[in-house]
Amino acid sequence: MLDQSDILMLLEEALQEEGEVTVPAAGLSMGRRLARADGLVVRHATPCEVRFGSVVAFNVQGTRWVAHRVVWRFGRDSAWLCMTKGDNNLGPDLPFVRKDELVGLVVGMYRGPKLIRFDRGPYRLGEVGRGLVGLLSVLAYSALRKLRNLS
Repeated sequence: MLDQSDILMLLEEALQEEGEVTVPAAGLSMGRRLARADGLVVRHATPCEVRFGSVVAFNVQGTRWVAHRVVWRFGRDSAWLCMTKGDNNLGPDLPFVRKDELVGLVVGMYRGPKLIRFDRGPYRLGEVGRGLVGLLSVLAYSALRKLRNLS
C-alpha cells in the first residue's frame, strides 16, 4: 500500500514527465474561491518562472503539497526563497519556501468540467491584485506583532 510520501513522489514524477497534473483542492487557507474547486492544475515550473501574485504549490517536509500565493521573492539560484501566504491566513508561511521545496505553479482550477486558467488575461491581473493585498496584510500583521511586543 502506498503512503503519503509515495503518492507525492509519484505526483512529482508525473509533473516532470507530463508538465501538468490536476490534484484535489482541500482546506480553506486560500479562501472559498479555491476551496470550491474540484481540482487544481499544477504546472511544472522553475523558480525563475515564479512571479509576484502567483499561486505556487510546494512540498512541506515530504508530507503534503500546499498551494499558497507568492507575496515576495528573495535571491537567485541556490539562495532563492519565496514568501507565501494563504489568502485567508493572517500571516505568511514560515519558514519561507526554498527552491528545493517548489513543486510548481497553480495555473488553474476545475469547477465541474469548466477549467478556469489563472495564468492568462484578466485572471493574471487579479492574481497580482491578490498578491498586493497579501503583501499589505503581511506588513500590517508584522507591525501589529511589533506593537504588541512593545506593550
